[in-house]
Amino acid sequence: MPEDKRTKPESRVTVKTILPVPYTSQYSIGRDSDGLSRACGAACVKMILDYRTGTDTDFLSLVREGQTIRGAYISGIGWSHVGLTSLFRNHNVGAYAEEFRAINVDTKNQEFLSSEYEPGHVERGMQKIAGKILDWQQPVIVSGIKNWKEKDKPHDVVIVGVEKDGDRLTGFFYHDPDDELSPGANRFVDKETFRTYWRKFAIFVD
Repeated sequence: MPEDKRTKPESRVTVKTILPVPYTSQYSIGRDSDGLSRACGAACVKMILDYRTGTDTDFLSLVREGQTIRGAYISGIGWSHVGLTSLFRNHNVGAYAEEFRAINVDTKNQEFLSSEYEPGHVERGMQKIAGKILDWQQPVIVSGIKNWKEKDKPHDVVIVGVEKDGDRLTGFFYHDPDDELSPGANRFVDKETFRTYWRKFAIFVD
């Protein structure tokens, strides 16, 4: 009698894919009058440049170059995504910023309300990030918050890996340039935490 395979539970394997992206701390150069606690964006660019070129990009020179780009660095706030993409292009790496937000505009009352479409954009964004890692072996810069819990502290990190349970995305591995208190390489954030605290901005490289 043939075996009834329908009675067997579905086997699922957790798969972790992590790209060999060199790690850079935002504190690897001396602090300036602005504290360089806001150097995370430039550190993220350096990590990806080093990965793409196989060289050790001079971090201080990169920061100084970025500060010459109009609107790239806003004192007291940090790096704009437009400025970071300009830095990439200056070093022969194509890059673009993408936003995965949506709002519902109440024109009658001049109010901005949450949109029923945003969850779909967020899911599409997470799948696109995962696809860049898995299909193209390209890391992605994302804007979140410090340690994925400090809501008043926006922060940029580099997504370097993906965890999947079967076909289901379960989380991301990332390089956090803020390693002042703990190691910053290959940290993990689960998908639901990422979904909650991701600021819906990403920078993709070609």
